[in-house]
Amino acid sequence: MIKPPSSGPAPAKGKGEPAATAAGPATGPAQTGGLRTAFAPTLLIALAALAAVAPLAMDAYLPAFSRMSADLGVSASTTQLTLTMFLVGVALGQLSIGVLSDRFGRRPLLLWGSVLAFVAGAGAALAPGAGLFLVARFFQGLGGAAGMVLGRAVISDRSRGITAARALSLVMAIQGIAPVVAPIFGGALVGPVGWRGILAVVAAFQGLLVIAVAL
Repeated sequence: MIKPPSSGPAPAKGKGEPAATAAGPATGPAQTGGLRTAFAPTLLIALAALAAVAPLAMDAYLPAFSRMSADLGVSASTTQLTLTMFLVGVALGQLSIGVLSDRFGRRPLLLWGSVLAFVAGAGAALAPGAGLFLVARFFQGLGGAAGMVLGRAVISDRSRGITAARALSLVMAIQGIAPVVAPIFGGALVGPVGWRGILAVVAAFQGLLVIAVAL
């Protein structure tokens, strides 16, 4: 005779098998791989600020070019060279920081890059002459590139899919807005505080980002 199917309880699952629920199979840590399903607002703000600080430092002092030329006693072309040196630093930083962070980790490179940008930004604000100012601007761009590159890399490392897309969209939007807002910001400050004051404000912002990365 063929025995009818048993109506008793189903066999118990083994210890290593996740229990199934009405909503579907359970998802454990091994299945998520430690990836985030959402980013805290404070973390997103910090990453966006790190990505925006280099464009801010690049363009905020543009309305003060004529005052800089007069105060430093240099030609307009030399003043424009300070922007070129910053861009050279950013370019070299973007080429090297990503590769170095793959070897040494994101956080150490992000921390040291932020420290370098802060120190160089303070040096640019206090530079007595054009020579030191050019050197400071180069290192400010080199350090600022860390935030531009590694802010996005952190998101890609820790999330996938729609979570990563939303976070990257916000960071890229703020990074794109910064060059537009920076000259307006600088134009509002050039009268009250001068070009050195603008650079000091940018350096102070970079100092806050050092604290944010350290925390």
